[in-house]
Amino acid sequence: MPAPTPGYVKNIVRRSLREIVDPSPSKKDEYKEGHMDHLVSSSVGGSNQISNRVLSCASCNEKEKLDMPWEQFFSPEVFR
Repeated sequence: MPAPTPGYVKNIVRRSLREIVDPSPSKKDEYKEGHMDHLVSSSVGGSNQISNRVLSCASCNEKEKLDMPWEQFFSPEVFR
């Protein structure tokens, strides 16, 4: 361990506070793969072209968004 200089201590405090405010993903979530999702669902006529696909968080796509249109998913009402 390096000598506890003011810069070293400041760095430890900064990293600790950052971890409290924005925690790192758990080991379980860290290795979860992303999903390719359609902006306009194929079930309602959306194409399978690259312009209609986005990379999405696997857990968001599996558990939260499901078949909801992306405009509705990102609306402020969903995050309340």
